[in-house]
Amino acid sequence: MRQLVLSLISTVALFAAGTPPLVLSATGNYGSTIQIQQPVEQQTQGGSTQPDQSLWVVNNTRVPWDTDDIREIDNSGYLDPGQSSTFTENALVADWVNHIVAIEATSQTKSANFIVSARLDDGLGTNILATSRPATLIAQSTMYAAVAIFSQVYQQSSSKLSAIPNSGFGGIGRMLTVTWTVTNNGARRITLSVHHMAESQYHLSYWCPEGNPFNIANQHVTGDPSFAWCQAATISY
Repeated sequence: MRQLVLSLISTVALFAAGTPPLVLSATGNYGSTIQIQQPVEQQTQGGSTQPDQSLWVVNNTRVPWDTDDIREIDNSGYLDPGQSSTFTENALVADWVNHIVAIEATSQTKSANFIVSARLDDGLGTNILATSRPATLIAQSTMYAAVAIFSQVYQQSSSKLSAIPNSGFGGIGRMLTVTWTVTNNGARRITLSVHHMAESQYHLSYWCPEGNPFNIANQHVTGDPSFAWCQAATISY
């Protein structure tokens, strides 16, 4: 429910100010949260408590890499019938720990018919696409759709990992990109609040409140207002 509350507030505020078209972006027209921790604990000798900063692997990419990093973006606006908003950006630095990319959207139009999707790309031919079912009514007039993908994980010796520039003491990984899409499949204009993010595996319980989705594709989780489609993507190289 954490983001649903913000989404409701966002929509009310936009109606008061005049609703713009929905344009997904890296900065968000309704705010963003970026928490990048130093050092990158899973790659730094001695982990997060290493006192010698000359031994740190540091993250200057502005996208999640450390196991605790978070990047969340909020956009709001309208889509006309048949319209989509799509945006591609760097998502995260992948290595041997799991991360999540996810997108959720709400509309206060009870009959709103929309979907969201995320496509994760490693730049080497592996694309993981997750698309939600049509939006579902979850509270009074609130329609909701969401998907979550678990990122690729690599063996530490994988040839698909390379040096990350300006990362200090020997950081390696693979930059993954993500394409976010929101589509209005309905017959009238709708206003949407959209929240997309890349974050730690520790947020698993928010996206899949009824259990771990690893190795379970397209598991529709119900019984919780924050239900999502949990798309397994634990590919090891």
